[in-house]
Amino acid sequence: MRTAMDVLKDHYGSDIVDRMQAAYMERDDWNTRNLVKPPEEWTKVKFPYEAPSHPPLPSLDEIDEALDKNCLNRRDPYTHHQTVCRVRNFVVKRGLPNEALGEAENLLYLEQFPQVNSPKVYAVHFAPISRYGYAPNGDGKDRFTYIIMEDIKGEPFEWEDWVQLPEDLRKLHTTRLGEQLKALRSIPSEGYYGRINNQPWYPNFPIGRTRGKTFTGPYTSYEALVDAIYISVELYCARNTGWATWPVWPASFLTAMPQLKGVLLRTPASKPVLTQLRFDLRNFVTRPVRNDEGKIVDYVITFVDLLDLAWCPAFMQRMCCIKQVRPVEPSDEEEAWWKMLEPYICEEDDSEVTLFLEEHFSNKFCIG
Repeated sequence: MRTAMDVLKDHYGSDIVDRMQAAYMERDDWNTRNLVKPPEEWTKVKFPYEAPSHPPLPSLDEIDEALDKNCLNRRDPYTHHQTVCRVRNFVVKRGLPNEALGEAENLLYLEQFPQVNSPKVYAVHFAPISRYGYAPNGDGKDRFTYIIMEDIKGEPFEWEDWVQLPEDLRKLHTTRLGEQLKALRSIPSEGYYGRINNQPWYPNFPIGRTRGKTFTGPYTSYEALVDAIYISVELYCARNTGWATWPVWPASFLTAMPQLKGVLLRTPASKPVLTQLRFDLRNFVTRPVRNDEGKIVDYVITFVDLLDLAWCPAFMQRMCCIKQVRPVEPSDEEEAWWKMLEPYICEEDDSEVTLFLEEHFSNKFCIG
């Protein structure tokens, strides 16, 4: 097996003298300003966009006011997270072009599949960042993207909300959530692994990512994807060996890495299925349906954050559920939730591959 230093030399072309230098180089790899593609080429759908018919749209002035007074998310767009607000009967997401346009493309794609609950997109347009006091920095991020979409009635749902439900409503809510995941996978496969419309994954997408400077995929065969995963995991581990022992491989890596390809290639859960990789309960909106007496008799669950929607091996949905919903401490409630959701996550037996990846490489496959 190659040494960690050999792996780093292959990717960086020079010696890395210590763990601190490796950490700085990894941080630089997350900076995508030197990408070869401008934001307009990150999608096949051309923007700006306006739906053929829609209600009267809010103006930029209305959106600015809502960002101050009715903001649903105050994270800074320069951290690559969108800012979300409610304006009249719309929700508006403001973000940098690369990620925002990708999510808009995903939402527009899902509009042709009514079995998947997602908000309708009415318009996507731009405004210069100078409007908000930011200075263009020459890396293509000189404007904000606005996605104006349907306001889905309901509320984000937290793990703590589920725990407080009575048993019958726990089962009902989990069933409706699982049905939406299954609805995604019911969309006919396009025969590749990558983003929708036969596109590569973004440079910082965890599957197949190396230095975060190039787009990865799409992969037309599972074997090609497995090769890319192996290279990606190898580099990740080379950069993240322990500070005290760097660059010596940890014993756990020496045991697990030779098995990685075999486990991946053996799994029956390898077909490409449409997968919601940012699986956080807050990225769904839950609307209770009540009868005349006010009792909850059903739930309507809608995807509202679809930035990381992709054609992935079937086992990936479970990996994302494990990493992003699981509470810090295992509990009886968690076990009950898994038993309810499991029938909807994957139709094939994905137990070997997901247990192996969770035990040895779970951080590598964490998204969100």
